Amino acid sequence: MAKIAALKLSTHAEEGATLIVRDPFGAIDDDGELPPLRAADGTPATLTLLGADSAVARRLDYQRAARAQNRLYASAFAKGKKPVLVTPEDVAEQAAHDLDRLVALTVTWHGFEDEDDHPIPFSPEAVRALYEENPFIREQALAFIADRARFFARSSTPSAPSSSTSST
Repeated sequence: MAKIAALKLSTHAEEGATLIVRDPFGAIDDDGELPPLRAADGTPATLTLLGADSAVARRLDYQRAARAQNRLYASAFAKGKKPVLVTPEDVAEQAAHDLDRLVALTVTWHGFEDEDDHPIPFSPEAVRALYEENPFIREQALAFIADRARFFARSSTPSAPSSSTSST
């Protein structure tokens, strides 16, 4: 029987999930994956992220959508003005929103060190710098957050019985 409680996206998104950061300069393994980016102690570098259905993500998405709708409304009903088209500044604003959202959804990390192998303390400023300076990590985190399945626990429910009626 399907348990509806197990499908609560917002609950799972609020709990967060751990992304193992991949090394873009490593050799792809037999499964087609890049190796983990390693900390000085040999453990994989990780980011713990809230999901796209978390309250934080929804709040930021609503703010962005409201700004876009207000711009559209102002453009549609402005007298004697040309409709507003998307500008490079609008695209830059979207990129800034994506970065702000990603920083807000990152709740902890492991394995990020300075040049002397000292752990860098987790803070919103340090996370922002990590994402700004490393687009490959930013892209991994964005893709991870968008993949809702990553925020579900492994199911202990067996698969549904087969509908096959054949017998031997």
